[in-house]
Amino acid sequence: MTNISQKEIDHLHNLIGQSVQEALELFRNYEQRYADDADFRNNRGTFMIDIGSALKDSALVQQGIQLTEQVLLSIEDKLRPTFQYNLGNGYYAVHAIERRKQDFSFNPDTTSLIKAKKHYRDALRWLEHLGNNLRAQLHINYGNCLSGLGRSIEAISEYNAALIHVPDHPMAWGNLGVKLERFAYISRYRTHLFDAYEALNKALTGTRLEEIGESRARSYFNEVRAHIETILNKIKKESGHSSEPEMSVNTSAHHQGYIKFCIKYQLFLNFCLMRQSREHMTEDSVRFSMVTAYNDNTTFPRLSRVVNEVKERYAAARLLAYEAINMPFDTQPYDEMTFYVDILDYAVYGIRVAKLKLAFESAYNILDKIAFFIKDYLRLEMSEKNIYFHTIWKKDNKFRNEILDRKNYHLYGLYDISRDLQKGNYLSHLREIRNHLTHRYLVPHIEKIDWLTSVDSPEYHLGYRELLDRTIELLQLVRSAVIYLIAFIDQEERGKGGKENIHIVPQVLPPYRYYPFGPMDGTV
Repeated sequence: MTNISQKEIDHLHNLIGQSVQEALELFRNYEQRYADDADFRNNRGTFMIDIGSALKDSALVQQGIQLTEQVLLSIEDKLRPTFQYNLGNGYYAVHAIERRKQDFSFNPDTTSLIKAKKHYRDALRWLEHLGNNLRAQLHINYGNCLSGLGRSIEAISEYNAALIHVPDHPMAWGNLGVKLERFAYISRYRTHLFDAYEALNKALTGTRLEEIGESRARSYFNEVRAHIETILNKIKKESGHSSEPEMSVNTSAHHQGYIKFCIKYQLFLNFCLMRQSREHMTEDSVRFSMVTAYNDNTTFPRLSRVVNEVKERYAAARLLAYEAINMPFDTQPYDEMTFYVDILDYAVYGIRVAKLKLAFESAYNILDKIAFFIKDYLRLEMSEKNIYFHTIWKKDNKFRNEILDRKNYHLYGLYDISRDLQKGNYLSHLREIRNHLTHRYLVPHIEKIDWLTSVDSPEYHLGYRELLDRTIELLQLVRSAVIYLIAFIDQEERGKGGKENIHIVPQVLPPYRYYPFGPMDGTV
């Protein structure tokens, strides 16, 4: 038996990026020469995925996927993330090939991106077994997959994660620049154009794109950068005053700690996505505008009230989560006013714990308010008592045409979030926690010793630190959902107004001014 050498494997990999037809011929040659070699058999599916992707041959990619899935059944743990990554690439390639067809129509229920996302996420669970370059590429490809599903905010987080492993990765910088350019239009803040321009410059520096086999991306990144340059040049000719809001000033230690907490976990409802110091980075500045009929005096006020309450509840949930960690006052005297039974299971009760639970519930309930907004905005025929984030998308188990026909990827992104929250999917734990908090009970514990789970069951219990982590995870998810909602509205309203404006202009909306009512002044 003849064994394939690492040099031969590397040569085939390199050849795929240089001359894919030669790579296919060499691969067929290897199939005959190394049919009995275990290393070649294990990697055969990966080669077929890569070659099929380059040739835009869906059948070859599908064959590679089948072979790789068979290998995955018996592979050792340290190799598992690489094969999961390759499977993700395979399903992503199938989607990319399908998109090039003339009759392509995106369906969020049947797209191969669903399977690609699953395999990328499975690979991320085994990240410690990968080198930095592969870690970065995994985050980039997962980000591209999320973007294809309409979840660009989370895609940006993945590109930033890739830059942690490889700070000069050109594809991470390029993809980041492309996404920031889009959100510059939605946010109306010109600073994001500068961020996008800077990111694209880093992507296009030197020959790094060619060195990693991504030379085709250069022309696209150049095109986006040139477009940004055109807009920035027009901005320079305009008046010098900026439309950027000013950062609020408050010197209290509690307030500054709260700001640091929100910045650390990216919890502000704004488009400051690169963690750069911006004057509006500590504000919930996302907002929407609408084009309505001249005699329509109800639609905008009604939907504005929903958005105001969404932001209000989110701000309250975020503050409650922070104060569960850093209470501005000692709660012990207040907690001692209430009698709790101690059954010696290291459970914790009281105001701080309740704040964390309320933060979680309030954040999750925002998703149902988003559903209410979508129902009103799209005029879906639904009873208001049946409007929930997981129910608005389908009717009689079929995707609603009113949603599918919009071809709005931000709306698809919201649907994909709702799907991930369903039972058995990777965010289902958040929905389970919410259901226990809202309809049953949930007991946080400070020590993992004896939680007496035999009295009920393990899903009624978790560590206090885990509850905090899950609350932050949920707040980040809801933040993304709110921004997708605003982006969805923006895209729809721009369509009503004809061609898209290229200028970054402020939204003219009257802001609510804080009214310092006292304890007896809150009634009319």
